[in-house]
Amino acid sequence: MSMSTATSDCLHNRIARVGGHMDRGEWASGHAILAGLRDCSQRGGCLAGDDCAAAAELLLCDIRCLLDDRKGAHAP
Repeated sequence: MSMSTATSDCLHNRIARVGGHMDRGEWASGHAILAGLRDCSQRGGCLAGDDCAAAAELLLCDIRCLLDDRKGAHAP
């Protein structure tokens, strides 16, 4: 994403899409969107890059934890 195509709703729209995928159990799709968001922020895609990176990392961690729980990785 370049500075000229970035909108103030970019982060909100991507997070909403991730939420929809997660609600349907489409973990890989949500992960792909978040990884793209993180990559965009690392390339300096827009002025909200720091917020995007923080949100992406937080939600990527949430997805990993949810998947680990489903696999029983945290079972006593």
